[in-house]
Amino acid sequence: MNASKTRLPIAALLAAALLPAQALKVSKAAGGAPPATIPTFSTTDLSRTGIFYAGGKYVGEPGKETMGGDAYVEVWVPKQIRHPYPIIYIHGAGQTATDWQQTPDGRPGWAYYFAKQGYVQYMVDSPARGRSPYVPTIN
Repeated sequence: MNASKTRLPIAALLAAALLPAQALKVSKAAGGAPPATIPTFSTTDLSRTGIFYAGGKYVGEPGKETMGGDAYVEVWVPKQIRHPYPIIYIHGAGQTATDWQQTPDGRPGWAYYFAKQGYVQYMVDSPARGRSPYVPTIN
């Protein structure tokens, strides 16, 4: 057996031995919470959240049909609804609905601001983008 063939199993064994120890160290230190470098935001203004898929149709050969063209939608319902009409976020270009939840520099996005204002909000990932399914035969 040459040296390159023995390096992979040794590296795999070392990784298998060290990763659980690192994970244990992190969870003990932070009590399972994410590190401070990962932005997190309070959801105290929300009463409920949910997801659903809108639109779409079944395509493909009989017995091999796949749902395509549907859009992932996340809904946030504030504890106190103060406005009769919801906000529906539709992203542009190559973006996704997560753009409304957090800014690139880690601040809370518009969705948190409008939750405080009492708006029901629907955040859409356009078909074949983000959390909406991509089906190569139809997208």
